[in-house]
Amino acid sequence: MALRYAYDFGSSSIGWAIFQTEDGRPCRLIDLGSRLFDDGRDPQSGESNAKARREPRAMRRSYDRRLQRNKYVMDVLVQLGMMPVEQEARKTAIPLSPYEIRAKALLEALPLHHLGRAFWHINKHRGFKSNRKADVPDESGKIASAAERLNQKMQAMGCETYGSFLAARQADPDVRNRKPTRIRQNSHIKDELYEFYPTRDMLVWEFDLICKRQRGFNSGFPDEAQIAPLRDAIFWQRPLKPVDPGFCSFFQEEVRLMKAHPLAEEFIVYQKVNELRIDDDEGYPLPLNREMRDQVVQQLLSGRDVSWMQLRRIVGLGKDSGRISLEEGGEKKLEGSSMAYRFKGNKKPGPFAETWTDIRQDRQKIDALLAAYKSSNTDSELRDALAPLNLGDAEIELAMKCSLPDGHLMISMKAVDMILPHLKAEIITYAEACKRAGLHHSDKRDGEVFDFLPYYNEIDSMRRFLGHGTGDPDDPRDVRYGRIANPTVHIGLNQLRRLINTMITQYGRPDEIVLELSREIKKSKAQKDRAKRDNQQNRKANDIRKREMEEIGFYSRGDRLRTREALERIRLWEELGRNPNDRVCPYSGKPIQSLSRLLSDEVEIEHILPRSISLDDSPANKTIAYREWNRLKRNLTPSEAAQSFPEKFNQDDMIYRSRNMPLNKKWRFGPDSRERLGLEDKWQDRLLKETQHFGVVAGHYLKKLAPADVNRKEMSVWVTSGRLTSELRRKWGLHTGTNQKNRNDHRHHALDAAVIGVTDRSLVNILSRAAAQDEVQAFARVLADIPEPFDGFTDQVNTAVKRVIVSHRPSHRVAGKLHLDGAYGKVRENLTNIERGEPARGNLVVRRDILSLKPNMIEQVRDEKVRLALQQVLYEAKQAGGSDKKDFEKVLTEGLAEYSRQTGTRRVRCLYPKENAIPVGKSKQGERYKYAIPAENHHVDIVELTNGSWQAVWVDIFEANQTTLAERKGQVQPPRWQTRYPDARFIMRLHKGDTLQLFDDDKINRVKIIVSLRASFNSLQLAEHLEGGVLQKRHDDQDDPFRWDFANISKLKDRRARRVRIDEIGRIRTVNHGSV
Repeated sequence: MALRYAYDFGSSSIGWAIFQTEDGRPCRLIDLGSRLFDDGRDPQSGESNAKARREPRAMRRSYDRRLQRNKYVMDVLVQLGMMPVEQEARKTAIPLSPYEIRAKALLEALPLHHLGRAFWHINKHRGFKSNRKADVPDESGKIASAAERLNQKMQAMGCETYGSFLAARQADPDVRNRKPTRIRQNSHIKDELYEFYPTRDMLVWEFDLICKRQRGFNSGFPDEAQIAPLRDAIFWQRPLKPVDPGFCSFFQEEVRLMKAHPLAEEFIVYQKVNELRIDDDEGYPLPLNREMRDQVVQQLLSGRDVSWMQLRRIVGLGKDSGRISLEEGGEKKLEGSSMAYRFKGNKKPGPFAETWTDIRQDRQKIDALLAAYKSSNTDSELRDALAPLNLGDAEIELAMKCSLPDGHLMISMKAVDMILPHLKAEIITYAEACKRAGLHHSDKRDGEVFDFLPYYNEIDSMRRFLGHGTGDPDDPRDVRYGRIANPTVHIGLNQLRRLINTMITQYGRPDEIVLELSREIKKSKAQKDRAKRDNQQNRKANDIRKREMEEIGFYSRGDRLRTREALERIRLWEELGRNPNDRVCPYSGKPIQSLSRLLSDEVEIEHILPRSISLDDSPANKTIAYREWNRLKRNLTPSEAAQSFPEKFNQDDMIYRSRNMPLNKKWRFGPDSRERLGLEDKWQDRLLKETQHFGVVAGHYLKKLAPADVNRKEMSVWVTSGRLTSELRRKWGLHTGTNQKNRNDHRHHALDAAVIGVTDRSLVNILSRAAAQDEVQAFARVLADIPEPFDGFTDQVNTAVKRVIVSHRPSHRVAGKLHLDGAYGKVRENLTNIERGEPARGNLVVRRDILSLKPNMIEQVRDEKVRLALQQVLYEAKQAGGSDKKDFEKVLTEGLAEYSRQTGTRRVRCLYPKENAIPVGKSKQGERYKYAIPAENHHVDIVELTNGSWQAVWVDIFEANQTTLAERKGQVQPPRWQTRYPDARFIMRLHKGDTLQLFDDDKINRVKIIVSLRASFNSLQLAEHLEGGVLQKRHDDQDDPFRWDFANISKLKDRRARRVRIDEIGRIRTVNHGSV
């Protein structure tokens, strides 16, 4: 029995289906199901969860290193006799302020302890040091300008050092007249500059000057050799960790070429310009000729950008004529060589203005230049590294302002050397150049196969898709081998591995695997960002269109036309031209100049290339036309209509009327549109082949499975494009019980997988022949003629999907946010306020930025006057903002900012009750003074008390980590429930994402997922395993039958709740009471 596995692979889900096949055709459905998992990203921002962990971790490391440095500096100061040995003595030995000491140290001899205090203060505030590799340009630019202003202020005030400048600001006897010494921006003023900002060089200069002057004043002051360890301890900067580039896609022993290399830039430029297409007068997108291509390339390699207007001038087109493929794709221009722009210069000369052309062609010199920048973390290091290049002083200064572009190619220098000559020789695509170079960029066959899929980075040929690993067997697997950087893909491939290996164990190895990828997982970050921008622009445009529809009474006339279709008509109508006179039917030339006419029954949306033969229902294949002309055109291309009805359709006129349409639409009116689309020869490939990068990666991974047929060397795997899935699902009537696909039901992934599993070449051939036999019939009729893949297919799928138990991936890891941001201090309750009848606000206090305050936080402000003032701001915001949440939040933020400007208040102290706070700091006297608030619960232990009732014991992530740490040290501790209820019987432990089976009020036993642990309500927030979509939004929707199940812990026993485990393929196993 041969098997075919099918998968619908999404960013957080996998639908799967298994078919038995005979002679390569599916003949029976064996099983199907859905697997759900977290995609590793924040639902709101789409950012990787790793980013939220990485940034606080960097802050913690920086803080720990600062403490480590402070300890070392203090030890050196003690060794030099500049600080007392006893810690208490350090506080009382030096009565002067550090500002005063730093100023006096330049003018007179001072005791060593006073100088130690000055050096300690310099250590605590040692100035900004520019790191060439890590600085954010905007922020470093603000700091540079602030440092320049500081220099000017110091010169004007006659201050030799930064310390004397600070002392002058604090010199006024009246404290109220002293100027601040803190370095900060006004956070309420956008793009405000710092008043001043010291650099590391200023502090080094001050340190050296103090030492020099004190040696002149005091012969007992340490000499240069003795003071050197202190200088190094204060000003040493940790170098950045270098970026590992990863391996070449063709030669896995070679590392990827950095984009800063001129050879890489040349490769990128030739690849992009070769694939550029510009439509001619008749709407045909053509590549540049050799002379034009070389002219564009020469300008780009010289460091100059090429605008679309310049490109049109080069190819001899008018200002607004000719559609350019990259321009249509959203790019603003062709970007020139970044290295040439920086090092050769453009409007201003760079450090290699005269010699860059020669340098970029000399591999040895380029390697030396790149090595100098890669190895240098500071300006001084770079200055030393550039010395062998024999640059003049002016050129050195210009070179100091340069930096290298980030990133690497996916291929190595060895591969570029093989591919680039072919890109230069002819105007061919990258794929064709690879082929001519003897490299197959999509062929990764190496003969290595496995009975079960291993972890993806353990496969040798997969490592070309990964980051660089250490290769150390003692390191964790991801560190040793490297991993795919995209967290969604990384998690998805691992879930696919777990799923397919479980399926093999249960059903056996397949002979064929079919995979379809969702749109989300196929898109790069740039594509997602572009789609997000397009969606925002479309929403704004639709708001305008709706207002125009309202003006003509569209919503009040009882029109059968749906709003969605009406909006699509208006968009296609606007596409015909900005000038209303250009908005005509592309076939008849008859004007469609009014919105009323456009939304009438006379006009309809039309497919330019018939769907029955193109299967293209995208906006690129749609326009609007008068109904009678659409009926006359029937199922023909515009060119075929002109040939069949020359008295009605004119080819040249149709091309002219489409002149304002996007490039990906305009060519469809040309005489060779059928041939260019490849309707006959490439029909199957367009339907069955997915060419985007992740499709290639996933397909290659699955091919590492050994086929069930021992006579075959390789698993048969194809990744489909998904163009037919929705159409065929509707045609065959596949549903989860409502006669339609319901995206709020996770089982729809299984339905899609069932369709994907039967979408093979045999089915496409049937569809192709049906379309060819009767080219004038509608696409719906072509689909209607497509039979089921096998007898009883629809019944088998609809019956099987009702039995599906959706598998959700639980997470029992103790990794997570330990506590909420901020440290809380202990204070006394305000008894006076309580006596007046005010509520107790808590005895822990934390400082909050005033702009971060939420309405419920204002009531917790400790200072009474500030609280009353902010309550007034809140009241006014509610009055002005109305019921709209966004308007209210905007008005509130503006009100808080205005209050801050008027009063100078930046932060306020907010109170918090101590109930569940975690003590994390202890004074020397043993008194607790610092607390943290737990972030979320890790699990809940449910126990049965001696009276038979069930009781919950909640454990947060902080406590779970403490327990795990103790166990690693061999310090076994009893669980909290055992300490609190020693006579209780343990029932079960539940985590977020776990599965319960319990009875509802209707006496039906259902399987539900734990969505949230609600300790404050002593309950679990549950949803049935199949429920999808935005659950809170569905719960709030009166028309949606979904409602949360807020299961109280004390009622779980009456509901006969049991914890169950659901494996990857939906099999249920009950977990006995008493098991963890």
